[in-house]
Amino acid sequence: MIGFYRPDGMIVEVALRLLYFVFVRLVSWLVLLGRSSAA
Repeated sequence: MIGFYRPDGMIVEVALRLLYFVFVRLVSWLVLLGRSSAA
């Protein structure tokens, strides 16, 4: 835990990673949904 003494930075990093993960999952899900509905 390198950023343990910097809780704010760690929280921001974790939040950004979670947002990125959710965004990628949503985009991939929408693309799959669009392909399935188009076909």
